[in-house]
Amino acid sequence: MNRWLTWLLRAQVSRLVDRSLVLLSVTGRRSGRVSTFPVQYARHGDALWIYVGDGAEKTWWRNLTSRAPVQVLLRRAVHEGMAQAFRGRRRPQEVGEGLRDYRARYPREVRRVASEADVVMVRVDLRPDSPPAEATP
Repeated sequence: MNRWLTWLLRAQVSRLVDRSLVLLSVTGRRSGRVSTFPVQYARHGDALWIYVGDGAEKTWWRNLTSRAPVQVLLRRAVHEGMAQAFRGRRRPQEVGEGLRDYRARYPREVRRVASEADVVMVRVDLRPDSPPAEATP
């Protein structure tokens, strides 16, 4: 599924899904390998919030426990940015802010979250000199 979504986001017909999905490229802390995958996002100004569903089972966000450079393919334009992952237990204020923006955009998606303490949110701050992108409707 990820390969298909990756192809679709890069294709001319990307408008079908790019209002809710971006391609996020993250460099591994130890391996140095770049991994690119589709993620759902909520936009707030120049920041994108990404909710990591089942965060305890996923590993990619652990490359972002401290601020790290990332690339985002947003509406067929590549943007440079800095990203950081926040866990609810350690950074409840940041997670609360991210969840608020994410819930406003996707009210049904985060309903099943039992406790904000278990939530992982990633904030991507896009560089101001990156190409402008439309605001999320």
